[in-house]
Amino acid sequence: EGASVDDARLVLRLIREGVSFGGVAINYVRAAQLLFTLNGQVCGAVLRDRAQGDDGRTVEAQARVVINATGSWCDDMRAKAGGKALVEMKRLSADRPFVSPALIDVTNVKDRPDKEWFGPLLQLIRVKDMDAAVGEANKTQYGLSSGIFSDSRAHYEHFLSQVRAGVVNWNRPLTGSSGNLPFGGVGLSGNHKPAAYYAADYCAFPVASNEAEKLVIPAAPSPGLTV
Repeated sequence: EGASVDDARLVLRLIREGVSFGGVAINYVRAAQLLFTLNGQVCGAVLRDRAQGDDGRTVEAQARVVINATGSWCDDMRAKAGGKALVEMKRLSADRPFVSPALIDVTNVKDRPDKEWFGPLLQLIRVKDMDAAVGEANKTQYGLSSGIFSDSRAHYEHFLSQVRAGVVNWNRPLTGSSGNLPFGGVGLSGNHKPAAYYAADYCAFPVASNEAEKLVIPAAPSPGLTV
């Protein structure tokens, strides 16, 4: 309590570290639009020189990997790749580096990148049935945490037996992990290594479940959300 983060100094530190590894930092440049390969994969961006105003000159920059690190504007950039923002991310306070949750429908995005998003950003993929949902979930190379909202124990047990994740939640929050459970999983985001109090558990059986028979709406939603 009482801790504060100087977001300006944090950004400058990240820029300096990037430059030290050979990166190029350019100020007053906006990613005006994304570039795509023939199969729809992002392969670069059109950069606009904002120092000359909104009509400044543009240049195309191509890369093998494009990282969306645009903070509270990440859903705008994600939308340019074909996603549809259902809940827009917004900065909660002008003097603090906190943003509200965002929900983006990426059902129609081709070659969706398999990346971990460290922030309140949720991607929605629409499928036709339970088996398709499990198959979509198992496509990730990470798979630390998963979950299902359902009053059917049969649906939950089917999900538990098929999904590839270290923490399986039933009518519990989906993201992150619980301090009451092993931090397991065999994917890239799971530990599966001897460490901490629950090491003997998650190294012997790398799946834990957090269960509730009925789905209960929280009394107060998270900041930035309305029910």
